[in-house]
Amino acid sequence: ANRRALLARIAWARARRRGLWSVLVPFSGGKDSLYVLWWLRRELGAEVLAYTYDNGLFSETGLHNIAHATERLGVEHRWERHEVQPRLLRHFLERTGGLCGACVVPHILGAYRRAKEHGIPLIVFGMSRRLDANLPDGINPFFFQRVVADGLGEDALRGIWDGRPVEAAAFDYLTGRVHVENLPDRISWD
Repeated sequence: ANRRALLARIAWARARRRGLWSVLVPFSGGKDSLYVLWWLRRELGAEVLAYTYDNGLFSETGLHNIAHATERLGVEHRWERHEVQPRLLRHFLERTGGLCGACVVPHILGAYRRAKEHGIPLIVFGMSRRLDANLPDGINPFFFQRVVADGLGEDALRGIWDGRPVEAAAFDYLTGRVHVENLPDRISWD
């Protein structure tokens, strides 16, 4: 039933796309996002755009693996890098003692913005509460927004996500403009 629901959602996305791609995959280059990218491309032949937010922490090997995987799978890939990212990492470390929020939330919000920009109605992640346990508070988007406002200021993020990115992403999700699936919740995941 879960797999059928996912296939129906992908058919829905194909019918509603407003450009070249029906699915956006936030791609870190790790095993989970790589499997999502491979499964959608090879198993379903989906029209996929891979998206990576460069958090400033990628190794040379990681960068190579991302380029190699997208090339081998024949998937277009978009990078997003912003000069504020080193300040964001430092700010989060000082305010929260962790980096998760400064890495994951920009990646998620950037994926929403890219999907909207390219008319892509479906984002498919490789993360799942079932597999990833409880995610830290640092990646809660409203927590992220409060931390940024505390000392760094939301003006530091203008031009990256425009306006209020958390509210914009929530609005798109709630109105059905962009739908999100977590592949491990829909198919057998090993």
